Amino acid sequence: MSRRARGDAGFTLVEALVAVAVVAAVSVALQRGLVSTRSALLRSDAVVAAEATARDILENRLPQLATEVGERRGADGAVLWTVTSEALDLPFPPPPALKPAPAPPPVRAPAPAAAAASSAPRAPEAAADVDPPPFARWLPLRVTIRVETAGAPLVVETVRLARAP
Repeated sequence: MSRRARGDAGFTLVEALVAVAVVAAVSVALQRGLVSTRSALLRSDAVVAAEATARDILENRLPQLATEVGERRGADGAVLWTVTSEALDLPFPPPPALKPAPAPPPVRAPAPAAAAASSAPRAPEAAADVDPPPFARWLPLRVTIRVETAGAPLVVETVRLARAP
């Protein structure tokens, strides 16, 4: 007669060891899943922080940071950022030659009676009133924003116009 038939209730040592091994395997799988989820969450938080910093720089701080060629660095908490501005060599056509302004006609001394009645506007000065062409007053800059967090760096490039020196 077997032991079970005699009324011995309970588990054998082999059954208990198999149960412990199954529970251990399941707990290891769950732990790996939790650890990978946690690291993915931390990476996504770093990406969101980097994107928020880059957006803030683009929308609010870029006019002050990208006014001339050079590099500026800063930090927002644990997020480090660098804004690099470099002049672009765009293939613009050469500026047209400025024609000298015509010389104003000679002014004669008005007669005393006609001087009070004369309110004709004066001719503009020769070269002082001539503005440079519009494209000569601006310098195109390639602006690179690099935001570094715990993950891979985020790089954003844009083009801005700055006043020419």
